[in-house]
Amino acid sequence: CVIGDGECGEGSIWEGAMFAHQYQLGNLVVFADRNGFSFDGPTEEYMALEPFAGKWRAFGWNVVEIDGHDMDAIIDTVMQNPGEIEIVTLGPLTNLAMAYLKEPRIAENVKRVYIMGATGMDQGNATPAAEFNVYVDAEAAKIVLDSGMDATWDVCRGDTAITPGDIAYLRGLHSRVADFCVDCTAGLRAYEKKKYGDESYGVIDSVIMMAVVYPEVMGPVYDAYCDIETKAEMTYG
Repeated sequence: CVIGDGECGEGSIWEGAMFAHQYQLGNLVVFADRNGFSFDGPTEEYMALEPFAGKWRAFGWNVVEIDGHDMDAIIDTVMQNPGEIEIVTLGPLTNLAMAYLKEPRIAENVKRVYIMGATGMDQGNATPAAEFNVYVDAEAAKIVLDSGMDATWDVCRGDTAITPGDIAYLRGLHSRVADFCVDCTAGLRAYEKKKYGDESYGVIDSVIMMAVVYPEVMGPVYDAYCDIETKAEMTYG
C-alpha cells in the first residue's frame, strides 16, 4: 500500500492501521511518503502529523525510515543491476530527473519506469489542464520523458474506479482482507460522494502498483509520443 502523508490527516488511514494490527495482517506493507505537502499545501498547516513514525509504531507497526531523496541510491541501484530495476513513480518525477542529470547512463540501464500522472483524456486536478504529479515539476517530467527511458504511463482513471457493485462483491467474499479494503477507503468514498456526488471512487496509487505486478490487466497499451508543456502559463504541466 502506497500513501502520502497528506492522506494521513484522514481518520480512515489510522482506522486501517489499527485494523491491520488487530487482525495481524502480516503481509501488509505501507510505503508512506513523508514529504510534508498535500494537494492543499503543507500538511502541518491543517493537521499535526509529528511524530509521524512514532504514530505508526503506537499502532503496533514495525517502522523503517529511509531517505527517499537519495539520488545516489537510485543511481547505484540501477547501475549495479543493469536491465533489472523497474522504477514506479507515484508522485512528481523530481528525484528521478535529478538522478538522470547526474548520471545519464541510468536511462539505458533501468528496465522500465512506470509513471502515474497526467490527465489523459480528462481534466486536471491541479489546474483544468494539469494533474498534480506533473504540475508541481513539469520540467522534471519532461526530462524523464526526453531521457530515452522505457516508460509506461498510466493516468489510473476511467474504468479503474471502484463501483458500488465492486463493494458489494468484496463484502460478499466474507474475507478479512476484502473487508479491510472496503473499510479503509470509507473516508475516500464519503469524500467523493460529498464533493463530486459520485458513488464510485478511485484508488489510483494502488492501480499503478497493480499494473506493475499484473501487467496483463492493462489494456489497451499502445506506443505514443509524449511531451510536457513547460512554457505556457495556462497549460503548464
